[in-house]
Amino acid sequence: PGTIVRVHGDPSRAPHAPIPEGRTLLLFPHPDAAEISAEMGQSTSPPILIIPDGTWQQAKRMVRRDPLAKNAEMVRLPEGQTT
Repeated sequence: PGTIVRVHGDPSRAPHAPIPEGRTLLLFPHPDAAEISAEMGQSTSPPILIIPDGTWQQAKRMVRRDPLAKNAEMVRLPEGQTT
């Protein structure tokens, strides 16, 4: 409930309203990334989860260019979980 999906980087789409304030998480397989958990979503405002779509090389470039992703907390899926 309350989930908003935004596609970033598609010039054919209309611009979106600004991203709301909240804990920003980036799904990224970095060695220092914390395992994502339900507790990460327990706050007064819902978390913002950025999920890059592309190869990991493309995702690395996106993280360097996008200020929201650049400042996000990196998280990974639990061991053995693929979806």
